[in-house]
Amino acid sequence: MLSHRFKPYHVPLFLAKYAWLAARRRPVLVHFEVTLRCNARCGFCDYWKTPAEAKAEELQSFADAARFFMEVRGLGLIDVQALYGVSAICATKQIGLVVQLERWDSSREYERLGLDDVFFEILGLRVPMIRMPVAPGRNIAILVEVAARNQLLRSRGHHSARLLVERLEQRLRQPAAAAGESDDEDDDEIESGGGR
Repeated sequence: MLSHRFKPYHVPLFLAKYAWLAARRRPVLVHFEVTLRCNARCGFCDYWKTPAEAKAEELQSFADAARFFMEVRGLGLIDVQALYGVSAICATKQIGLVVQLERWDSSREYERLGLDDVFFEILGLRVPMIRMPVAPGRNIAILVEVAARNQLLRSRGHHSARLLVERLEQRLRQPAAAAGESDDEDDDEIESGGGR
């Protein structure tokens, strides 16, 4: 069903033909589509012998042909440029954050402060990653937008979690320092005969 010629109603026909061939113990002909990820190195296929430059050229031609199209499950392929206009598309974009959405699991422990930096490798580049637990009813778009804005702040040097930890450590040191000073004053009063 890789070709555009086949439609969903062809599936029962394929299954019936396969059952007929299997019942008669006849060979089944199977077609494999060779893709850029093929590394089987079959004896009858010479795609893996193709130079890397030719593969890159072919990949670029496929990318150019499919540019601005997006698959929406249940809706099919849409042309983003035709639907939303030129302002909704861009030729290139730098990936600054990977958000991995996971179904909420109460038995699992999730990152709550965000002090540790986690990275995801894409084509040899390390990109910051966030694992975000989601549950039905949560507004995922808002959560991802907040994560993106927070990452933008982090890339500019403002790390909210580290800032909060620093403030809390300062507050914890201040009463200890103030308590140390008041103990010294009480000792001075007792030595001078003041107090009790």
